[in-house]
Amino acid sequence: MSNDIPAQAVSVEEAARRLGLTPDAIRKRIRRGQLETRRVNHARGVHVILPETPHCRPEDAQPDTVLASELKAATAALQAILAHQESNTADVLREAVSTLKEQLVIKDQQLAERDRQILDLRAVLLEMSNNRPKGLVPRLRVLLWGAL
Repeated sequence: MSNDIPAQAVSVEEAARRLGLTPDAIRKRIRRGQLETRRVNHARGVHVILPETPHCRPEDAQPDTVLASELKAATAALQAILAHQESNTADVLREAVSTLKEQLVIKDQQLAERDRQILDLRAVLLEMSNNRPKGLVPRLRVLLWGAL
């Protein structure tokens, strides 16, 4: 490390917390030579040398309560956005249901009209079959009403 950048020796666990990594990840970086270490008098194990950067300085570290309140505020904002989107989705679905109900009423009316037309045609054909020669009547009855 450069001599003009002040450095700080911290435990592996503290380095992991400050860098947002796991202690195992810190140990792997030490083995690969990506992080420097040193033995500190009267301390157990090695300590990791961290440069003092804005994200590593302990005086700049935010207490957990500040982070928790920021997370709560962000969560509340996201919940408000979600509620608004759910409301919009519900409105769209209500509109779609309303449209489908209207279309269903129209289709029911069309089916009722076709049923009426079929009954009228059957009556006309029955009347015609009564005025036809004998061989035609049984065939028409089979076609109109199926085998009896």
